[in-house]
Amino acid sequence: MNYTSVRFDHGEANPMKQLVALEATVQRVDGDDFATLSGRVAFQKRIYLAQVAGIHLGYGFSWNQHGPYSSELALDRVRLEAMRGDIQRSLEKLSLRGEAEKVLDEVKTLIQRPAGSNLDDVEWLELLSSLHYLAIEQGGLPLRNEERQGLEQDLVARKPHLNKGQDQFTETWKRLESLIALN
Repeated sequence: MNYTSVRFDHGEANPMKQLVALEATVQRVDGDDFATLSGRVAFQKRIYLAQVAGIHLGYGFSWNQHGPYSSELALDRVRLEAMRGDIQRSLEKLSLRGEAEKVLDEVKTLIQRPAGSNLDDVEWLELLSSLHYLAIEQGGLPLRNEERQGLEQDLVARKPHLNKGQDQFTETWKRLESLIALN
């Protein structure tokens, strides 16, 4: 099975394909730490940001205390763990086309915490995904500077633990623009 951009919707006749596509994405963007809360939060954010970049896995997201959250994705994460052996065997038959590989490699690079950031890895993913979610909720990107500043203030009011300096927001907007350009 080859794919350039995965586009599976929940309720599809073959849920195994959904899980195989999810696992392929997870492996490519290093999102398979499910044992801790921070690992599960990072998993949600990585998949959200992969979808932002054009890897269409069919998950809908809503706002949660840690930013964008998908209950369907949380359920599929449990299914992924339960069916890991079957999924791995199916994944061996999967080959990513160049474009999908390139997009996922770019996603992995763009979602890595910037050197020198005051945020830890999970906080960085939370900041990146939350700013994107709020921007879309407000009408989409690109935004004017005053709109960006308003979103930053809104985010800091909702998540004071992410307020670690203006430099983080400048880099976040650059990364978001690059992720969106992949789509």
